[in-house]
Amino acid sequence: TGEEFDFGDFDLKLYDCIHKMIDDIKSSNDDDSKAIIASYAWDWPNKDRKDTQKHDVEVNCRCGKTYSNSWNEYIPKRNNPLLGEGYIHAKENRIDENVLSIHTTQGVEFDHVGVILADDLTVDKYSQKLVVNKQNHEDSKAGVQEILNNYRIICTRAKKSLKIYCTNESVNDFLKKALCNRK
Repeated sequence: TGEEFDFGDFDLKLYDCIHKMIDDIKSSNDDDSKAIIASYAWDWPNKDRKDTQKHDVEVNCRCGKTYSNSWNEYIPKRNNPLLGEGYIHAKENRIDENVLSIHTTQGVEFDHVGVILADDLTVDKYSQKLVVNKQNHEDSKAGVQEILNNYRIICTRAKKSLKIYCTNESVNDFLKKALCNRK
C-alpha cells in the first residue's frame, strides 16, 4: 500500500512495497514516460550493461519478496536522438529491464518516476535528521554533499508523479512523519 500526500496535481506517494510502487507506475498512461531510479548503493558488477539477466540492484522488500534489476541497460547504437551513448532514456519505458542512475537521468524529465532511497541514507537517532551512510554507498569517491545532491536530482526528474520506496525502515518512518506534518 502507499501513503498519499496532497500536492495538488502532482502525485507524491511513499510505498511500503516496491512491487506495488512499480505496478502503480506501470499502470499509468502508456504514452507517458516512466523510470525507476536509484543511487549507487549497490555494486555494479555488470558494467558492460549488455546482459540484462545479470541484476545489480537487489531489494529485500517488506512484503517478503525480492526485487532485482539491472543498472542502466545498454542498447547498441540506434538512430534515436533520445539515446546517448546507448543508454536508455525517457521514451524507452523499460522499467521491467533496468534501474536508471543519476548519470543517465540528469537533464531528462519523466512523467512518472519511482525512486529507491537506499541504505546509503539513514536517520540519525539523536538529531532525528536524514544523514548519509557512506559505508553503504558504492562510489567511495563521492562526498556526503554529492550523494545528497544526487538524491535531490533524481527526486526532481518527475513531472506528474513521484513514487518513493525506502529500503531503510527508519528513513521510511521519517519521511511519513515529515510529509504528514507539513500541512
